[in-house]
Amino acid sequence: MTALALLTAPGTASGATTPPAGGEMRALATDGPERRLVSVGGAERPYLLVRPAGRVLGAVMVAHGQNQTMGQAQQSYGLGFLSQRGQLVAYLGGYRGSWNAGTCCGAARAEGRDDIGYVRAVMADLATLLPAGRPTALLGVSSGAMLAYTVVCHGRLDLRLVLSVSGTRAAGCPSSSVRLPYRFLELHGSRDTTIPLNPPARRSALLGMAPIPTRPAVDTLVSAAQ
Repeated sequence: MTALALLTAPGTASGATTPPAGGEMRALATDGPERRLVSVGGAERPYLLVRPAGRVLGAVMVAHGQNQTMGQAQQSYGLGFLSQRGQLVAYLGGYRGSWNAGTCCGAARAEGRDDIGYVRAVMADLATLLPAGRPTALLGVSSGAMLAYTVVCHGRLDLRLVLSVSGTRAAGCPSSSVRLPYRFLELHGSRDTTIPLNPPARRSALLGMAPIPTRPAVDTLVSAAQ
């Protein structure tokens, strides 16, 4: 059984062009990141891996926001505590700071980059480092969260948890193709003007399109889960 939840707060940040502050959690990071390469369509793409100091209990992939980099995400998202709790943390790198989420966004979408294939390749690489049966999660921020929705709708990957921060569904999501994780959580600011929580849709200059408001995007997944 899949659990889906939408949590809202009176925040506004979505798709920021500078990374969010990491706060005190930044100090909890363990060793520095390891740069690893995976093959996607015959080309190599990098990601940054932070390993836990002790026993490996699972893995979390992190997709950054629009116009950001995997290095910025690793340095400032404040996720060092995950490594302290036994997680391999993989910071994914979008093409020229963007992700191909179907109808969004930027250079990755314009050039048809296979970002679902990239997530699949990173997940396969992480599987070589994980003990058998350990879970993998995907966390996406803004356009990275739109990639997370696209993975759920079209990727057919076995993820334990998908966490979307200020995200939405960017492309079609037929119920027949949805592969729901065991848990799906959307965190969203109720005053977000880049990706609105509720209709109507509004064009975003940052994303270069009018994203589907988040609440109906979550409703799509709820319908698929029934």
